[in-house]
Amino acid sequence: EVGPEVGGLRSLTDLDMSYNNLGGTTLPSELGLLSNLEFIRCDECQLTGALPTEIGECTKLESLSFETNSIGGTIPTEIGQLTSLQHLNLNTNDLEPGAIPSALFRLTQLTTLNIYSNSFRGPAFPNDLLSNLTNLQRINFSAMSLSGTIPTTELSVWAPWLTRLQLGRNNISGTIPTEIGTLTRLQVLVLERNSLSGSLPSELGELSDLGTLHLGSNRRLNLRDVPPELESLLRANLATEDFLYRPQDEILPPTRKR
Repeated sequence: EVGPEVGGLRSLTDLDMSYNNLGGTTLPSELGLLSNLEFIRCDECQLTGALPTEIGECTKLESLSFETNSIGGTIPTEIGQLTSLQHLNLNTNDLEPGAIPSALFRLTQLTTLNIYSNSFRGPAFPNDLLSNLTNLQRINFSAMSLSGTIPTTELSVWAPWLTRLQLGRNNISGTIPTEIGTLTRLQVLVLERNSLSGSLPSELGELSDLGTLHLGSNRRLNLRDVPPELESLLRANLATEDFLYRPQDEILPPTRKR
C-alpha cells in the first residue's frame, strides 16, 4: 500500500515501485507534496482509482510511468503543469473514454507519449498534438478507437526526431501519405488493423532505418503492388536479424545474415 506517509519524503527524487502487488491501492494526494520528484515508475502494481490532481505539483518530473495497472477516471488537467516532463507512459489502464486529453498537449518537452490500450476515441492527430509536441520521438496510440486520417505536410514537424509511430488497431482511414517519407529516422511503423486504403507510397522506401513495418488487416489497402523503392528496402532490411515485415496477418520470419 502507498499511504499518505509518502508525503513526508520531501527530498525524494526517484520513486520506483514497479512489479509490486499493491493490491488495488489508489495513489494518495500526498504524492503532490514530493516537489523534488524527477522520476516516478509504478508499472504493473495493480493500482486502481484515478490519478490525483495533486500530481501537477510535482513540477520537476521528467519521467512518469504507470503502465499496466487499473487506473481509471480522467487524466487530470493539472498534468499539463508538468512542463519538464519528457516521458509519459499510461498505457494499458482503464482511463475514461473520450478524446485524447488536451492537457497532454501542454507538455511541450515530451519525447515519449505512450497511451495505448485505453479507451480514447476521436482524432488520432489533434491539431495541438502536431503544433505543440514537436519533440516527440516515440508515439504509441495503438489498440484504442482513434479515427481520422494521417496528416500530410504537418508530419514534417516530427521529421528530425520521430523513431517510433505505432497506430495499430484503431479506426484510422484514408491513405498513407507520401509525406511519410519525411520521417527519415523512423525505425518502427505500425499501421495494422485500421481502415487505410489506396496504394503504398514509394516514399516508404526512403525510410532506411526502418526495422519494423506492420500494415496488415487494412482491407482496402493495396498490399499486392509493392513499389520498387519499398521492395528494395525490404530486400535490404529483411536480410538483417531485427527486421519484421508484416504485410498481412502472418509474420514473415527475418532471414539471418550468413
